[in-house]
Amino acid sequence: MVVLDPFVHTFTPAEYATMDPGHFIIDFFAWTVFLAISLRARRFWPLCVVSLQTIALVGHLAKLMDVSIHPLAYMIMQVASSYPLLVTLAIGTYFHQQRLKVNGTDPSWRN
Repeated sequence: MVVLDPFVHTFTPAEYATMDPGHFIIDFFAWTVFLAISLRARRFWPLCVVSLQTIALVGHLAKLMDVSIHPLAYMIMQVASSYPLLVTLAIGTYFHQQRLKVNGTDPSWRN
């Protein structure tokens, strides 16, 4: 996402007046990866990450279906969920590292 975002901005300005297909593709790909990870993980926090990424996808779909949505509302739906997503990822990683220190091992995936 970090690598592709600047590339998308070279072709489409961040104006939020119309649905942004470049960011939709990036967000859909990220959602798919997060969903696949969450279905195999032994933790619940990856599901929270998928839920937050879903907000961005719903923002794109809402803008696609109703162009009259105010650009600020579209921007908030597209961008605002990324901040709690990063916090959730950081907290989950922190607790994983704590379990590794205490237990020496911490199986992350289901068989």
